Amino acid sequence: MKRSNLYLALVIGLMMAIPVAAQTFPRKPAQGEKTTTTQTDRKVAALPVIEGDPDDPNPTRISIRELKRKMEAKEDVVVLDVRSKTAYLGSTVRIKGAVRIPPEELEERMKELPKNKLIVAYCTCPDESTSGGAVDTLLHNGFKSAKALVGGFDAWEAADFPTEPKIKGTK
Repeated sequence: MKRSNLYLALVIGLMMAIPVAAQTFPRKPAQGEKTTTTQTDRKVAALPVIEGDPDDPNPTRISIRELKRKMEAKEDVVVLDVRSKTAYLGSTVRIKGAVRIPPEELEERMKELPKNKLIVAYCTCPDESTSGGAVDTLLHNGFKSAKALVGGFDAWEAADFPTEPKIKGTK
């Protein structure tokens, strides 16, 4: 009997928590419904504005196919290898023509890169976090156009796109 009372109290407690939890997430108003609530005490951090082509659905990312097309068309593109030291040393190849700058050296070595050309950074992170950070750094330091390679080096290699042996002595 005591066990059933415990279960009943647990179920009632959970049922009481549901409306409280539902109130913490604002619902989307139904079509035609007017909203009168305001959230003046809520502070939301704004994301940085990244300039780029308004017709480009993702101005900070580029697909492996688009990069390959640009390379084949001999467009002015600088491919930037920002793989981690471990990922770089664990590989024998790089994307054809890529410039190697380790992510931790990018700020001090960005003067080696042209500011007026498209720079495509790649890494091996599944969500382009290292290359995305490199792109953000470049764009905030006066570079006109920089994009992270979607899927990174792993996607490039999986598609059997052009690679070349790494330059000996690079880290």
